[in-house]
Amino acid sequence: LARNWVGDCVDNHKQCIYSKGDTGWYPTRLLDLGESTEDFVLNKQKYPQLIKGLPLDSMPRLFQDTISVACSLGVQYLWIDSLCIFQDKDDKTDWAHEASLMDKVYSHSYCNISAADAENCSWSLFNARDPHSINPETLTLDIVSDEIGGMIPVQFYVYNCDFWFEQVSTALVNKRAWVLQERILAPRVLHFGERQLMWECCEKDAAEVFPHGLHPELAASGNVRFKSFNLELDQVARLLWNRIIWKYTGCDISRSEDKLIACSGIAKRFESLLQDTYVAGIWLGPGLRPGVYRAPSWSWASIDGVIWPSTWPQDGCLFEIEDVHLSYATPDKTGGITAGWLRLRGVL
Repeated sequence: LARNWVGDCVDNHKQCIYSKGDTGWYPTRLLDLGESTEDFVLNKQKYPQLIKGLPLDSMPRLFQDTISVACSLGVQYLWIDSLCIFQDKDDKTDWAHEASLMDKVYSHSYCNISAADAENCSWSLFNARDPHSINPETLTLDIVSDEIGGMIPVQFYVYNCDFWFEQVSTALVNKRAWVLQERILAPRVLHFGERQLMWECCEKDAAEVFPHGLHPELAASGNVRFKSFNLELDQVARLLWNRIIWKYTGCDISRSEDKLIACSGIAKRFESLLQDTYVAGIWLGPGLRPGVYRAPSWSWASIDGVIWPSTWPQDGCLFEIEDVHLSYATPDKTGGITAGWLRLRGVL
């Protein structure tokens, strides 16, 4: 099934075709998958051993499984962060350099393999499961038929409409801040979940229970798609950026000082799309504000695009409005505005 998804994407998906074939750029280090509970990472001490090659059975279970999947997909080279970036705590030089290249590592990749529910590298990519457990429940109801003038039994299939949210969006691995840019920047992602295998690319989301693509109502869910947006449209790209930051700020990060670094790959991608200057997590340009004045900057009417009004309670607000002044285009005070200002008092 995974080979079918990958093959169909590589051969037929126009939005994904940029990642097909030799890109001309490669990461600093790769694992060559040739013929040949402990932390297993690249550091200065282990580098001589790793450069000579290692038997497969000496690696952690998760790495062995990932290599098996890569080989079954016909992939010779594999990138694993802990084996391709020096992890020495006393020297972060290599780590800092490689972290700045994450956007290229993932955007130039063939396919990203995600261990959705693995807690560490000692876990397996493959879970013992009942493959029939993902099948929908069936329900037979008697329905009135105008053709026969009576009741006929009709079988309905009942699916869990939250399965993608439960098994992908809120999977253990996708709660990690560093992983979000992997999912967004990689052209293809295979999610090895606890109950089933799932797929994401620029044109299709799929799962074992929906092998040819998610049901349209699921695919349209705001909790699902990160890759189907037409990011050539400035307005859509900015709205997606806001959604990504909402998701990112809800993720866990082990080192708080990495907060901007862990999303720098996403920022580089959007910087080229928006043709804007990135400043500590925000954009310097006017964003969605129109070129012609129509409302003060503090009004939602000054912004192009969908607005999500705040649902936070208004009690305990740390500022108060002292004065408001608006200049109207006509005597109608619900109509056009030519200028306006707002005076606030609060604590800085």
